[in-house]
Amino acid sequence: MRVLVRVSLERGLALGGVLLLGGAVCFVVALCRGLRGRALAVALLLPVTGATTQAIKHALSEPRAAGFLAREVGPDAFPSGHATAAMTLALCAVLVAPAALRFAVAVAGGAFAVGVGYAVVVLAWHFPSDVLGGFLMAGIWTALAVAGLRLVERRAPGPEPAAGSPLGIGLGLAAAGAVVAGVVAVVVPHDEVTLYAAERPTFVAGVLVIAALAGALSAGLARAA
Repeated sequence: MRVLVRVSLERGLALGGVLLLGGAVCFVVALCRGLRGRALAVALLLPVTGATTQAIKHALSEPRAAGFLAREVGPDAFPSGHATAAMTLALCAVLVAPAALRFAVAVAGGAFAVGVGYAVVVLAWHFPSDVLGGFLMAGIWTALAVAGLRLVERRAPGPEPAAGSPLGIGLGLAAAGAVVAGVVAVVVPHDEVTLYAAERPTFVAGVLVIAALAGALSAGLARAA
């Protein structure tokens, strides 16, 4: 299973390429919708969050114990750059999406970020706390961008179509998580899943918190954007 995840990250996902392509798509969508401020925000958010994450990694570099992971995590693993990048891209997509599509984009983007977060934990590249730190890094910078946009944007008169409630977005992400859990339950023998979870309650708690934070960030931005 770990080999499959590694292949999906390093070859299938090619996260750097996904970021470049995804960021370009978000930028073009914003320009096509006449949202130059949001296009600028997308162009700035991806490199700024990445640079900030790297700076914090070096500033907080400390030896870390292996814990419940299969191998020792590097000293400069907090926050996770993969998680930061994935969540930043997801939030950028929500930021530029039309209000009528924001619900679907938030669910898809949140699920993508959660998938990347789970993958780097399964591969023993990061602790769950590293993923949470990456998500928060993306959320903080995106919140600052939204605050700045509110100062310069003028909304057209008349209400926009509903963007979907935070509860609905949360339920959507929960459904996506249930699908992933169902796939794991089918592929992996039940006894192995139960034993793994029983021996690693901290890991299970971290996985749940990762999904909850991704849902909160996506839902919050979908409502505020």
